[in-house]
Amino acid sequence: MKKLLTLLFLFSFLFTYSQVRIGSYDGDSHAVVYNNGWGDGDSYIHIGNNAGVDANSTGTYFTNIGYAAGRYNSSMNFNVHLGYAAGNRGTEAIKNVAIGAYAMYADSGSNMTGDNSTSVGHESMYNISSGYNNSGLGYQSFYNLTTGYNNTALGYQSLYNLNNGYGNLAVGLQSGDNLISGTYNTFLGLGTDASSTSAINQTMIGYAADGQANNSVTLGNSDVTAVYMAEDSGATVYAAGLNLGSTAVTSTAAELNYVDGVTSNVQTQLDAKQTTISASNRINANLINDGNISNTEFGYLNGLSSDIQTQLDAKNATINSGNRLDADLINDGSISNTEFNYLNGVTSAIQTQLDSKLSTTGTITVADGSNDFDIASHDGTNGLKLAGSLVTSTAAEINLLDGVTTVGSGILSSATESSNTGVRLSTSNASNHGDIGSNAVDLSYSASSSSSYGATGDYSIAMGYGSTASGIRSFAGGLYTVASGGGSFAFHSGTTASGTNSTALGRVTVASDYASTVIGQYNSSGSSATSANSFSTSAPAFVIGNGTSGSLSDAFKVMFNGDATVSNDLTVSGDVVISSDARLKSNIVSLGSTLPKLLQIDGKSYEMKGKQKIGVLAQEIQEVFPELVSEDDNEMLAVNYQGLVPVLINALKEQQSEIDRLKEQEKRIKRF
Repeated sequence: MKKLLTLLFLFSFLFTYSQVRIGSYDGDSHAVVYNNGWGDGDSYIHIGNNAGVDANSTGTYFTNIGYAAGRYNSSMNFNVHLGYAAGNRGTEAIKNVAIGAYAMYADSGSNMTGDNSTSVGHESMYNISSGYNNSGLGYQSFYNLTTGYNNTALGYQSLYNLNNGYGNLAVGLQSGDNLISGTYNTFLGLGTDASSTSAINQTMIGYAADGQANNSVTLGNSDVTAVYMAEDSGATVYAAGLNLGSTAVTSTAAELNYVDGVTSNVQTQLDAKQTTISASNRINANLINDGNISNTEFGYLNGLSSDIQTQLDAKNATINSGNRLDADLINDGSISNTEFNYLNGVTSAIQTQLDSKLSTTGTITVADGSNDFDIASHDGTNGLKLAGSLVTSTAAEINLLDGVTTVGSGILSSATESSNTGVRLSTSNASNHGDIGSNAVDLSYSASSSSSYGATGDYSIAMGYGSTASGIRSFAGGLYTVASGGGSFAFHSGTTASGTNSTALGRVTVASDYASTVIGQYNSSGSSATSANSFSTSAPAFVIGNGTSGSLSDAFKVMFNGDATVSNDLTVSGDVVISSDARLKSNIVSLGSTLPKLLQIDGKSYEMKGKQKIGVLAQEIQEVFPELVSEDDNEMLAVNYQGLVPVLINALKEQQSEIDRLKEQEKRIKRF
């Protein structure tokens, strides 16, 4: 009997200390949930197994949520770590934010000491050490960053290999992922790369655009066939040089200006002039008599073999003062009909006329035809000049502009669709996106025709590949993310935020309830209460998913009414306190006799999730104490072990009463 009483007492003691109160208070502004230990700083929050477990220094005002989040931190102030092992290690680093599994993990072999960085995405800034003022958004963005600073990366594996570079910007999936130590580079577009791992001041714009050299700008990839500027003739292009095709432009502006006044194909005009001279290699007298060709004009042509002015001066001496034609020059063939034709319309010395043309302002028009406008290679000084500046760009570089439709548009351009006006990447194909929302910003990319992708909601923002922001004031970023609820936020990969003011982070997570937050991957929780302006107390407020594509599940769930569910073992290093004040309760009634019902329950030894355990079966408890059994959405039963404590207390009292009765009976027997 004594052994039985001892076992019953131990059983009741163990069940009394097996519960957790969410947000337990340790007396110094600290909220601790599912934690094995914390530091001795002030005003912090730890949620998750081993969250901040070794943060045993004096850091203040920091938050660690998730398994091992901020585990080895020390002397870190104003930091936020959200996700599995996020912000795992840090020393004296301040004002950092890490969201996502292994975000800002600091696996480089030394503690993180950099300040003022933000890392959002799975394994974002995984190897960070002393880098500071960095902002990463996307799966494995800044994965190898250690000491780099003042960098920004937006997109899947953006600036993946950057180690110690600074002043770099990358937007788009795998943008700038080949850069290691480069500085002041800009990558805008999916798959953009620099010309080298240590590139300096390179700008790459457009899908798969590859940098060419330091201090250069690259627009588009090798598939780009046209770069457009303003279609009006008043547009001016400034360059130090010009290459057309594979040949560099070396002609001077003065040389190019010689074609000023040409109204059609040059050969066509010359052929037309030929018809004004007879086929017998003689001068048409009518052309002379009517004044179309003067004697002076004839003299300019004979024997063109050197500088025109020199020859003209020499030829002038061969014409007599009688202002007539020297017949010998015609008869001996020194002046051909072709040479004569060059003169028609010349009104003064050719050099004088050419000099006059050089000062002519206006537009030179080269008519469409079968001939290219080809300029010889330049020597670095002479060449094509536009507005006084030498054109030095190659034809390939100039061709990168083909397709630009607005002056100075560059990256973004205004888009008006279905009476709404927003902003979209100028390189985007509008047919691959839905109609843009009013005042929306669409930085997303789609490779196929679609009527839904992009920022279609008013005041929405869409970034990444195949993302959709259809809710008003919504945000969708990453890979195939959907933010359809008003004010919703969806980020990373395949996430959906359909509830009003909901947030979905991670991989294939769904936040369907009003104001709900879901992180992790493949969660199972969530209802369809998306239109309410207030949340349901029975709906999930915060969920951490840990399922797979074939099996949805939740690791941790907190309902709006305060109920919490943990899918596996819960370990608590300190006391567990449960609210039990009589003032909080009503209709209080004694349980009475519980021993007969308790005797119907059998303790079991069993294996669950790969571990050997001891407990009871919910089905057996349900038969005698149904109020201690609950059922989840998957029809799985759970037992309120804490509720068994008062059952054991009453059973123990019953047994003690029976013991006392037997003792009293034994005393009476001994008297006789």
